[in-house]
Amino acid sequence: MDYEIKLFNDYYDTFDMSKEVKIYDKYSHTMRVVNYAEDIARSLNLSDSDVTLAKICALFHDIGRFPEWAIYHTYDDSKAFDHGDKSYEILKSFNYDNPIVLKAIKYHNKYSIPDNLSDREALFAKITRDADKIDIMDRQGNYLTDDNYTCNKKILNAFKEHRELKNSDTLSSGSMNVALRCVAFIFDINFKKSFEIINQKNLVNKKLDMLYDKFKKDELLEIKDICDKYMEEMLIC
Repeated sequence: MDYEIKLFNDYYDTFDMSKEVKIYDKYSHTMRVVNYAEDIARSLNLSDSDVTLAKICALFHDIGRFPEWAIYHTYDDSKAFDHGDKSYEILKSFNYDNPIVLKAIKYHNKYSIPDNLSDREALFAKITRDADKIDIMDRQGNYLTDDNYTCNKKILNAFKEHRELKNSDTLSSGSMNVALRCVAFIFDINFKKSFEIINQKNLVNKKLDMLYDKFKKDELLEIKDICDKYMEEMLIC
Protein backbone atom coordinates (compact mmCIF):
# COMPACT_ATOMS: atom_id res chain seq x y z
CA MET A 1 0.00 0.00 0.00
CA ASP A 2 3.05 2.28 0.20
CA TYR A 3 2.71 3.10 -3.49
CA GLU A 4 -0.93 4.10 -3.11
CA ILE A 5 -0.22 6.25 -0.04
CA LYS A 6 2.52 8.08 -1.92
CA LEU A 7 0.25 8.55 -4.92
CA PHE A 8 -2.50 9.94 -2.70
CA ASN A 9 -0.20 12.24 -0.70
CA ASP A 10 1.60 13.54 -3.79
CA TYR A 11 -1.74 14.53 -5.29
CA TYR A 12 -2.99 16.04 -2.04
CA ASP A 13 0.21 18.09 -1.76
CA THR A 14 -0.52 19.80 -5.08
CA PHE A 15 -3.22 21.83 -3.31
CA ASP A 16 -2.29 24.94 -1.35
CA MET A 17 -3.52 24.24 2.16
CA SER A 18 -2.92 27.84 3.18
CA LYS A 19 -5.77 28.75 0.82
CA GLU A 20 -7.80 25.55 0.68
CA VAL A 21 -8.15 24.56 4.33
CA LYS A 22 -11.54 22.94 3.67
CA ILE A 23 -9.74 20.29 1.65
CA TYR A 24 -8.14 19.09 4.88
CA ASP A 25 -11.63 18.17 6.11
CA LYS A 26 -11.86 15.63 3.28
CA TYR A 27 -8.34 14.39 3.99
CA SER A 28 -9.37 13.72 7.60
CA HIS A 29 -12.61 12.10 6.45
CA THR A 30 -10.61 9.85 4.14
CA MET A 31 -8.34 8.64 6.95
CA ARG A 32 -11.33 7.78 9.13
CA VAL A 33 -13.01 5.93 6.26
CA VAL A 34 -9.81 3.92 5.75
CA ASN A 35 -9.98 2.83 9.39
CA TYR A 36 -13.65 1.88 9.14
CA ALA A 37 -12.98 -0.06 5.93
CA GLU A 38 -10.24 -2.00 7.70
CA ASP A 39 -12.55 -2.83 10.61
CA ILE A 40 -15.28 -4.04 8.26
CA ALA A 41 -12.90 -6.06 6.11
CA ARG A 42 -11.37 -7.78 9.14
CA SER A 43 -14.83 -8.62 10.49
CA LEU A 44 -15.42 -10.52 7.23
CA ASN A 45 -12.26 -12.58 7.82
CA LEU A 46 -10.72 -11.39 4.58
CA SER A 47 -7.10 -12.13 3.83
CA ASP A 48 -4.49 -9.54 4.75
CA SER A 49 -4.11 -8.62 1.09
CA ASP A 50 -7.85 -8.08 0.75
CA VAL A 51 -7.93 -5.99 3.92
CA THR A 52 -5.26 -3.84 2.31
CA LEU A 53 -7.31 -3.68 -0.87
CA ALA A 54 -10.32 -2.45 1.10
CA LYS A 55 -8.15 0.26 2.65
CA ILE A 56 -6.89 1.31 -0.79
CA CYS A 57 -10.46 1.67 -2.05
CA ALA A 58 -11.23 3.87 0.95
CA LEU A 59 -8.05 5.89 0.49
CA PHE A 60 -8.97 6.93 -3.03
CA HIS A 61 -12.76 7.13 -2.71
CA ASP A 62 -12.94 10.92 -2.24
CA ILE A 63 -9.83 12.07 -4.08
CA GLY A 64 -12.14 13.90 -6.49
CA ARG A 65 -13.31 16.10 -3.62
CA PHE A 66 -9.99 17.98 -3.59
CA PRO A 67 -10.37 19.60 -7.04
CA GLU A 68 -14.11 19.97 -6.45
CA TRP A 69 -13.46 22.36 -3.58
CA ALA A 70 -10.43 24.00 -5.19
CA ILE A 71 -12.37 24.82 -8.37
CA TYR A 72 -15.96 25.30 -7.20
CA HIS A 73 -15.63 25.88 -3.44
CA THR A 74 -18.45 23.45 -2.74
CA TYR A 75 -18.98 19.81 -1.87
CA ASP A 76 -22.42 19.87 -3.46
CA ASP A 77 -22.04 17.70 -6.56
CA SER A 78 -25.06 19.32 -8.19
CA LYS A 79 -23.08 22.57 -8.31
CA ALA A 80 -19.83 21.00 -9.51
CA PHE A 81 -19.44 17.40 -10.71
CA ASP A 82 -20.05 13.86 -9.54
CA HIS A 83 -17.13 13.35 -7.18
CA GLY A 84 -17.20 9.56 -7.51
CA ASP A 85 -16.79 9.86 -11.26
CA LYS A 86 -14.08 12.49 -10.77
CA SER A 87 -12.19 10.24 -8.35
CA TYR A 88 -12.33 7.50 -10.97
CA GLU A 89 -11.01 9.87 -13.65
CA ILE A 90 -8.15 11.08 -11.46
CA LEU A 91 -7.06 7.57 -10.63
CA LYS A 92 -7.20 6.59 -14.30
CA SER A 93 -5.03 9.61 -15.12
CA PHE A 94 -2.41 8.13 -12.79
CA ASN A 95 -2.51 4.95 -14.92
CA TYR A 96 -3.85 3.12 -11.89
CA ASP A 97 -5.73 0.20 -13.38
CA ASN A 98 -7.01 -2.04 -10.59
CA PRO A 99 -10.65 -2.56 -11.65
CA ILE A 100 -11.84 -3.36 -8.12
CA VAL A 101 -10.50 -0.08 -6.76
CA LEU A 102 -11.72 1.90 -9.75
CA LYS A 103 -15.26 0.55 -9.50
CA ALA A 104 -15.40 0.92 -5.73
CA ILE A 105 -14.56 4.61 -5.91
CA LYS A 106 -16.75 5.28 -8.93
CA TYR A 107 -19.84 3.82 -7.30
CA HIS A 108 -19.22 4.73 -3.67
CA ASN A 109 -21.53 7.75 -3.84
CA LYS A 110 -24.22 6.48 -6.19
CA TYR A 111 -27.73 5.74 -4.94
CA SER A 112 -27.04 2.06 -5.65
CA ILE A 113 -24.35 -0.04 -7.24
CA PRO A 114 -25.01 -1.53 -10.68
CA ASP A 115 -26.07 -5.15 -11.05
CA ASN A 116 -23.29 -5.95 -13.51
CA LEU A 117 -20.45 -5.87 -10.97
CA SER A 118 -18.81 -9.19 -10.15
CA ASP A 119 -19.27 -10.55 -6.63
CA ARG A 120 -15.75 -9.45 -5.74
CA GLU A 121 -16.20 -5.98 -7.20
CA ALA A 122 -19.50 -5.59 -5.38
CA LEU A 123 -17.91 -6.71 -2.09
CA PHE A 124 -15.30 -3.97 -2.09
CA ALA A 125 -17.76 -1.38 -3.37
CA LYS A 126 -20.05 -2.22 -0.44
CA ILE A 127 -17.22 -2.04 2.10
CA THR A 128 -16.28 1.39 0.76
CA ARG A 129 -19.88 2.60 0.80
CA ASP A 130 -20.45 1.39 4.36
CA ALA A 131 -17.25 2.96 5.68
CA ASP A 132 -18.07 6.26 3.98
CA LYS A 133 -21.64 6.32 5.28
CA ILE A 134 -20.59 5.56 8.85
CA ASP A 135 -18.31 8.60 8.95
CA ILE A 136 -20.92 10.82 7.30
CA MET A 137 -23.50 9.69 9.86
CA ASP A 138 -21.05 10.45 12.65
CA ARG A 139 -19.88 13.85 11.42
CA GLN A 140 -22.79 15.40 9.54
CA GLY A 141 -26.34 16.36 10.44
CA ASN A 142 -25.58 16.93 14.11
CA TYR A 143 -26.87 20.51 14.36
CA LEU A 144 -30.08 22.24 13.35
CA THR A 145 -29.41 25.55 11.64
CA ASP A 146 -32.67 26.34 9.89
CA ASP A 147 -36.38 26.57 10.58
CA ASN A 148 -37.57 24.04 8.01
CA TYR A 149 -38.87 21.17 10.12
CA THR A 150 -41.56 19.82 7.82
CA CYS A 151 -41.68 16.04 7.48
CA ASN A 152 -43.61 15.18 4.32
CA LYS A 153 -45.22 11.91 3.31
CA LYS A 154 -42.38 11.05 0.95
CA ILE A 155 -39.92 11.08 3.84
CA LEU A 156 -42.17 8.92 6.00
CA ASN A 157 -42.76 6.52 3.12
CA ALA A 158 -39.02 6.15 2.54
CA PHE A 159 -38.58 5.01 6.13
CA LYS A 160 -41.58 2.70 5.89
CA GLU A 161 -40.11 1.21 2.69
CA HIS A 162 -36.65 0.83 4.28
CA ARG A 163 -34.84 2.87 1.66
CA GLU A 164 -32.46 5.78 1.52
CA LEU A 165 -33.86 9.24 1.00
CA LYS A 166 -33.66 10.65 -2.50
CA ASN A 167 -33.46 14.33 -3.37
CA SER A 168 -37.06 14.08 -4.56
CA ASP A 169 -38.15 12.87 -1.09
CA THR A 170 -37.05 16.03 0.72
CA LEU A 171 -38.44 19.52 0.53
CA SER A 172 -35.08 21.23 0.91
CA SER A 173 -31.43 20.68 1.76
CA GLY A 174 -32.02 22.09 5.24
CA SER A 175 -30.31 20.74 8.34
CA MET A 176 -33.30 18.62 9.39
CA ASN A 177 -33.29 16.84 6.07
CA VAL A 178 -29.52 16.33 6.29
CA ALA A 179 -30.05 14.63 9.65
CA LEU A 180 -32.86 12.44 8.32
CA ARG A 181 -30.85 11.54 5.22
CA CYS A 182 -28.02 10.37 7.48
CA VAL A 183 -30.42 8.26 9.56
CA ALA A 184 -31.86 6.66 6.42
CA PHE A 185 -28.37 5.53 5.44
CA ILE A 186 -28.99 2.47 7.59
CA PHE A 187 -31.17 1.06 4.81
CA ASP A 188 -28.13 0.84 2.52
CA ILE A 189 -25.69 -0.57 5.07
CA ASN A 190 -24.39 -4.00 4.10
CA PHE A 191 -22.42 -5.60 6.92
CA LYS A 192 -23.10 -6.54 10.51
CA LYS A 193 -19.88 -4.86 11.66
CA SER A 194 -21.10 -1.61 10.15
CA PHE A 195 -24.36 -1.86 12.10
CA GLU A 196 -22.38 -2.63 15.25
CA ILE A 197 -20.32 0.55 14.80
CA ILE A 198 -23.44 2.63 14.15
CA ASN A 199 -25.09 1.12 17.22
CA GLN A 200 -22.01 1.57 19.41
CA LYS A 201 -21.81 5.25 18.44
CA ASN A 202 -25.58 5.63 18.89
CA LEU A 203 -25.67 7.52 15.59
CA VAL A 204 -29.36 6.98 14.83
CA ASN A 205 -30.78 7.96 18.20
CA LYS A 206 -28.54 11.01 18.54
CA LYS A 207 -30.03 12.50 15.41
CA LEU A 208 -33.61 11.52 16.12
CA ASP A 209 -33.38 12.85 19.68
CA MET A 210 -32.16 16.16 18.27
CA LEU A 211 -35.33 16.38 16.18
CA TYR A 212 -37.70 15.51 19.01
CA ASP A 213 -38.98 19.03 19.68
CA LYS A 214 -39.21 19.90 15.99
CA PHE A 215 -41.41 17.08 14.76
CA LYS A 216 -44.93 16.01 15.33
CA LYS A 217 -44.27 13.45 18.02
CA ASP A 218 -46.28 10.69 16.37
CA GLU A 219 -44.25 11.06 13.16
CA LEU A 220 -40.91 10.98 14.94
CA LEU A 221 -41.95 8.05 17.11
CA GLU A 222 -43.00 6.16 13.99
CA ILE A 223 -39.63 6.79 12.35
CA LYS A 224 -37.82 5.85 15.56
CA ASP A 225 -39.79 2.62 15.88
CA ILE A 226 -39.00 1.70 12.26
CA CYS A 227 -35.29 2.38 12.79
CA ASP A 228 -35.13 0.55 16.12
CA LYS A 229 -36.72 -2.56 14.67
CA TYR A 230 -34.54 -2.47 11.56
CA MET A 231 -31.33 -2.03 13.56
CA GLU A 232 -32.33 -4.86 15.89
CA GLU A 233 -32.92 -7.19 12.95
CA MET A 234 -29.60 -6.30 11.33
CA LEU A 235 -27.65 -6.75 14.56
CA ILE A 236 -28.92 -10.27 15.19
CA CYS A 237 -28.74 -11.61 11.65
